[in-house]
Amino acid sequence: MSWIHRQTWHRHRYRKRARTISDQAMESYLREDVPCGFPMCNMCSPTLPHLPRTASHLVIPDCTILETYLEVFQLPELQGVIYFTSVVKQVAARGNLRKGNKIRELYQDARRQCVLFDDTHCVWTAGEPREISSSSKLQLMRAAEYYFQHLGCSTPVILLSDNPSSQEGQLSSATVRPKSPLAAAPQWTQTDTPTDSSQHSAVYDKMGDEELDSLLTGGSTDDFDIEALQQSSVVRDTPKDATSKGVQVLTSAQYFAQFWGHVPVVTDLYESIQQSKQAGAREESPGKESNGYKAHWSTPTVEQGLHLGTVFQGILHMSKHTSQEATVHKGSQGSSLLSQILVKGRASLNRAIDGDTVAVTLLPQTEWQAVPTDTAQDEDLEESDSDEAGPAIPENRDPAEGAVEIPMPSSPGAKSSSAVNKAGDALEQQLLLSNAHSRATQRQAERQQVTSNNTSNKRQKLMPVGEVVGILQRSSQDMVVSITDEDTKALQSRQLTTRSEAVICVPTDRRLPRVRVRSSQLEQLLGKRFVVRCTGWERTSMYPSAHVVRVLGRMNDLRAETDAVLVSAGVHWQPFSDLALAELPQVATAQDWSLPEHEVTNRRDLRGSEYFTCSIDPPGCTDVDDALTARQLPTGQIEVGVHIADVSYFVKKAGFLDGEAYARGTTVYLQDRRLDMLPSLLSEHLCSLRAGVDRCAVSVLWTLNADLSVESIWFGRSVIRSRYQLTYQQAQDLLDGKSPTTGPRDMAVDPRDHAELRSRLQMLDKLTNKLRAARVENGALELEGGELSFQAGSDGRPKKVEGKTPLPMMAVVAEMMIFANAAVAHRIAGAFPGAALLRRHAPPRPEGFEQVRELCEAAGVTLTVSSNRALATSLEAACSASPQAASLIKSLATRAMSEAEYCSTGDIRPGGGGMSHFGLALEEYTHFTSPIRRYADIVVHRQLLHAVQSEPDQAMQLSLQGSESARAKPVMSHAELASAAGIMNERHRASKRAQKECSDLYLLLLLHSEPHIETAVVYGVRPTSLLVFVPKFHMKGSVHLTDRAGLVRLPLTAPGQNTDDAFAVSERRQYRLETGDNCASIVNVASGQVTFKAQAMDKIWLELAASDSTAHGPTLRIRLVSDHHPAVQAASRAVQAASEADYARRAQRAARVPDGQRAAETSGHQQGGESFAGRGQTPQGSSVRDKDDSANRQLPGAVEQQKAGRRGRKAAAEATTIAAVLDIHGDLHSNQHMGGLDDRACDTDVSAYAMQCCPAQLVNYEACPEVDLSTETDKAGLLHTLWLSQLKAGKLSARANAAVTDSLRMSRLQTRLKELSLETIHLQRKVQDMTCALYT
Repeated sequence: MSWIHRQTWHRHRYRKRARTISDQAMESYLREDVPCGFPMCNMCSPTLPHLPRTASHLVIPDCTILETYLEVFQLPELQGVIYFTSVVKQVAARGNLRKGNKIRELYQDARRQCVLFDDTHCVWTAGEPREISSSSKLQLMRAAEYYFQHLGCSTPVILLSDNPSSQEGQLSSATVRPKSPLAAAPQWTQTDTPTDSSQHSAVYDKMGDEELDSLLTGGSTDDFDIEALQQSSVVRDTPKDATSKGVQVLTSAQYFAQFWGHVPVVTDLYESIQQSKQAGAREESPGKESNGYKAHWSTPTVEQGLHLGTVFQGILHMSKHTSQEATVHKGSQGSSLLSQILVKGRASLNRAIDGDTVAVTLLPQTEWQAVPTDTAQDEDLEESDSDEAGPAIPENRDPAEGAVEIPMPSSPGAKSSSAVNKAGDALEQQLLLSNAHSRATQRQAERQQVTSNNTSNKRQKLMPVGEVVGILQRSSQDMVVSITDEDTKALQSRQLTTRSEAVICVPTDRRLPRVRVRSSQLEQLLGKRFVVRCTGWERTSMYPSAHVVRVLGRMNDLRAETDAVLVSAGVHWQPFSDLALAELPQVATAQDWSLPEHEVTNRRDLRGSEYFTCSIDPPGCTDVDDALTARQLPTGQIEVGVHIADVSYFVKKAGFLDGEAYARGTTVYLQDRRLDMLPSLLSEHLCSLRAGVDRCAVSVLWTLNADLSVESIWFGRSVIRSRYQLTYQQAQDLLDGKSPTTGPRDMAVDPRDHAELRSRLQMLDKLTNKLRAARVENGALELEGGELSFQAGSDGRPKKVEGKTPLPMMAVVAEMMIFANAAVAHRIAGAFPGAALLRRHAPPRPEGFEQVRELCEAAGVTLTVSSNRALATSLEAACSASPQAASLIKSLATRAMSEAEYCSTGDIRPGGGGMSHFGLALEEYTHFTSPIRRYADIVVHRQLLHAVQSEPDQAMQLSLQGSESARAKPVMSHAELASAAGIMNERHRASKRAQKECSDLYLLLLLHSEPHIETAVVYGVRPTSLLVFVPKFHMKGSVHLTDRAGLVRLPLTAPGQNTDDAFAVSERRQYRLETGDNCASIVNVASGQVTFKAQAMDKIWLELAASDSTAHGPTLRIRLVSDHHPAVQAASRAVQAASEADYARRAQRAARVPDGQRAAETSGHQQGGESFAGRGQTPQGSSVRDKDDSANRQLPGAVEQQKAGRRGRKAAAEATTIAAVLDIHGDLHSNQHMGGLDDRACDTDVSAYAMQCCPAQLVNYEACPEVDLSTETDKAGLLHTLWLSQLKAGKLSARANAAVTDSLRMSRLQTRLKELSLETIHLQRKVQDMTCALYT
C-alpha cells in the first residue's frame, strides 16, 4: 500500500557564522501498513526478524537509555526490544555512527527477536510537525500506547526513560490517533504548518540577556534549530501530574532491578555502567593547560580545517613500546610522504586512544623530527598475509596489519574527496620543501664530515609532527585489564565493603592507557583479568573512565590468558543460537544422515572405483575440506580433480545459520582449541569429506593432454566417496616408494593399494611441478612464514616447541588448491564482471623493503621491486649469495608485502595491480577450497554454481578455446558484495592476529618456565643494541647491550648468572661499548681487549627467556651468551656428533659399492665428459668424475706430466669436494636446525668428508636435451636451466626439486666450480693415466 497522507512543515535554523535564519521546508509521507513485527498479529504482514511469540513484556528505550546502556542491550538475554526509527535517527544525528551501526546489528539479527518500527511514517504514531525533531517524548509515548492497543492490550509495554518529563509530564495528551485517519487527516495532511513568530518571541523573552547572548554569539559554534529550542522550553514548563494508561514508564534502575535482578550477567553489567557514570572527582591532567587537556575543536571548526587543508584526518596507532608516542596513518593514497604524522606526549595526544579516528594539526617545522628513510622497527612486526608465504603450506600465514585506513561512513567529522586532495596537496608541498632543505643541509654536512658511523650516514628526511585537536570517531575496542599492584595491595590491606569505589586498572596491551573503573564488587576483580569498555575521558582527568563488561578468569590461568588474546584481537565468539541449530539436519547422530536419492540424481556421480578419491591433510584433521583424484582416461588423456565440501547445500542463503557463519567469517585455530565457523555436526561430519561415506561436493575436473596442457574444465555439484584419508607423511611415503607410516590417529592403507596410490600421486606430482614452474617463471614469490608446533603437558601448558617441517607433498596439495582457486576465479569473474568475489594481492610499497634492501646490498645484490618477477629474482640471488641469511631475507620480505584482501570485481580500478595476485603471479584468484572454515568460500561456491546452473546437470563443459557463456545475474549485488568483503577482511585479520598472539603467548610461557639457548643472525646495529633474527622461531628482536644506567651487559657464561649484584656491576664498569660501521664491540677499558664483537650477518648465541609481569603477562627477555657457556658447548658437541654419525653412515654405504660398478660408473661418466668437453663445458653433476678412459695415452714430457698431474689432482679433489657438498648439504643441514654450527664449521666438516667420498655418492643429474649448453658458462647456470626445463616437462619429483633448489643456493661452491670447470677438462686429457688413482 502506498502513502495516504503527506505532512509538511517548516524548520528554521539559526546560522551563527552568517547570523541569519534559514527556512527549510520538510515533508513526511505517512502510511497505515507499517508492520508491528509481532508474529501473532493478524493485521500486519509477517516480518523477519520478529518479536518473541510469548513475550512477558515489550521494551521501548528512548535515545538516552539506548546510548548509555547499549552494551546491556547487546546481551543475548535481552529480547523483545522495539527500536523506533526516530530514536535510531537521533542517535546517528548525535554523531554516534559506531553506536548506530551496533544498533542496526541488533534489530537485523533475527536471533535476538527485536524489531525496528518506523514510527515516523506510521499514520498512528507519527508526531505533529513540531514534534518531529529529536524523537519527541510525546511521539514515543504515542507509539508505546499504539503498540499496547494494537496487540489487544494483552502484552505489557514498557517505555524506558531516565528523563523525569517522560515519566510524569505530557502523558495525558499523548493519546493515540483515532482509528479512522481520514476523519482526522484534513486537519494537517497536505498542508503547510506556518511558523508562528510570536511563539519564537515568547521563547526568547523567557531567556535572560546573558543566556540569549551566549546562545547567539558565544560558546559553541554549532548551529541550532529554533523549533527545537522552543520545544525544549515547552517541556521545561510541562506539568507533572499526568498518567498514561496501558504503558508503564520506568527508569533504567527500576526496569533492570524489577525484570532482570535474577540474571547476574545483566545486573552486573548495568551496575558497572551506572557506577562508571557516577564516577567521583577527576584527577589533575598533565596537559599543557593548568585545568587539564586542551578542549577538542568543534565539528564545524574541524570540517573547515579539513576543507582548507590545515587539519588532517587519520587513524591513530600507538607505539608498541610506549603510550607517549603515536603515529596517525592516513592510508596509502597519494605520496608516501603523507602516510604518517608523528604525535608525541600526552598533551599532544589529547585523550586519543589507539584506533581512534582523529583530526590533527601540524606543529611548526622546527619541531619536526628527522628520521632515516630506512628506519628499522625494533619491534617484531606482524607477518604478511600474502597467499604465497611458503611453497608448502598455503593459506597459513599471518597478516601484515599495516596502516590501512578503512573507509568510514560519512559523518560530521568526515571530509569529502576534494578536501582530502586539498589536504594532501598542502601537506605534500610542505614535506617536499622541508625534505629538499633537509637533503641540501645533509649533503653539505656530509661534505664536511670526515668520519661518521653508519647510522648518521643514512639520508635523512623530516617526519611531520602534529597534535590531536579532535576525535572524530572513538575506537570501539574492548580492553583486557587488571587492577594495579598498588590498588590491589591497598584493597587487600583492609576489609572490602559493598560501597562503590574507584580503582586504576592497567591493560595487558601496552599501547592503551590506564583506566579508572568504579565498582561495588571489587573483591570479584582482585587477581582477575576482566574486560572493560571506555565510557569517556574528561578534560580534567588523568585517566579515561570505563565500566566492567565481563570477567575472564584468574591471572596466569591459561584459559583466561587465551580468552584475553581473543578479546585483544577482536574475536567475538558465542555458542550457536537455537534458531541456527534448528536449520541443521534433525538427526540423532551423524551416522543417521544419508544423502537423499533425488539429490544424488541431480549431481555427477564420482563414487566409482576408477576415481580412487583421497584426501591429504595434517594428522588428526577432522574438518576435511578437499579431496583429490587423478586417473588415466581410455583416450590417453589424464583427468585430475579437486573436490570441495558442498557447504552451500546445508547453509542456505539468508538463513539463521548463514547469518551465524557470516558474523564469524572464519574458523579461528588456537593452540588449545578451535572456534568453528559452523556447528560441529557440519564441520566435522556431514560436510567433512571423510573416508568411506558419501558426501556432497563441488568439483573441478580438468582433462589434460599428454603434455599436461589443459584441454577442458568441468565445474559442478557432485557426490563422492573418499577411499582414504591420508596424512601428508603417508602420502609422501607412498610417493617415495615406501610403506606409509601409520600413527595412532591415522588411517591404515591397504598394501594392495600402494601401487595404485603411488601411480596417481605421481600424476599429481608431475602436474604440480609444471604448474609451479610456470608460476615461478611468471614471477611467483617463494616467501617464508614461521609456524610453531607446541607439545603440551598434562596441565595444558607448553612443554616443547618445534618448527613444522614442510614435506614436498604439502607443495603438491597446495599447488592443486591454487590451481582450483585460479580456475574458479576466472569462471566467476567472466560470469559476473562487476560482482565477483576475488582475492586480490596488490604490489607492495617499495619503501617497505628498506631492511631487505640493506641485506641484499650487503650480499652484493641490488633489490628490485618493480615487478614480482624482478623481486623474486633479486631475493633468490640474495639468498644464494648469503645462505646463512636466506631465512631472514625471506622472512623480512614476507612482512614487507602488502595485505591480500577480498574484493568485488566492481571495485577494481586501473592501476594498483587490478585483480591480479602479486605473490602467486596469477591474473585472477579467489578462495574456493575451504568453505568449512571460511565464509568467503561459501560465497564463491554460490557464485560458481549460479554461473553454471543454466546447464541441465548444474555444470558446464568449458572449452579453453570457446567463448564465455552468457553472463548471469549476480548472486549478490556489487554493493552487498563489497560490504561483505570488508567484513570478511576484518574477520580474517582478527583471526590471524589471534592465532599469532596465541602462539606468541605459548612461546613466552615456555620460555618463562625454561629459558632456551638459540642462535640468531644480526641484521642491524643500533647505538646500544643489536637487531637479531632467531631462525628457529622466525622471531625478530632487539638485544640491549647496556642497561638503564648505561653499563655494558656482558655475555652470559653460566646458567642463572646474576649480572646485577655488586661484584658483577663492579666488573661491568671495566668495559665499554663501541658501535660504528655497522659493528658493535665490547672492549675492556684497561687492556683494550675485545671481549665481544658482532656485525651484520654474524651468527651469535642468545638466551631467550620471559620475565613475569602481573599486568602484561610474560615479557620476552633476550641476553647475549658467550661461546664458553655450557649450553653452547653442549650444542656444538651435539652437532659435531651428528656430523660424525652422518659421515660414518655415508662412508659405510660407500664401502658397499662394488669395484666393478664403480669402474662402470667411471666409464659411463667419461663419455659424458667428452661430449661436454667438445662444447667447452663440464658434465652435469661433477667436473672431475667424468674422465677419459684412455689411461695409456702418452704425455709430451715427464716434467709436464708431473705438473699436470698435481694440478689435475688438486682441481679434481676440490671439485669432488664441492660436488659432495652439493649432494649432502641438505641432509647435513638437518643436523644444524638447533643452530649449533655456523657455516664455516659446516663447510670444513663437509669438505673433510667429501675428500674421501667415492663417485657413487656424488650428484648425478641426467642431461636434458632442452638445455642449450653452448650458451652456458658455469655449472650453476646449467643446473638452473636444467631445473626449470625438467620442472616444465614434469620429469622432476618434488623431493628432487627441493634438493636441486637447495643446492643452487650454495653460491660460493658453485662459483668455485665455474673456475675449475675449464681447467679440469683441459687437465683430464693430460692425466688419463691417473684416472683410477684419483679415487683410491
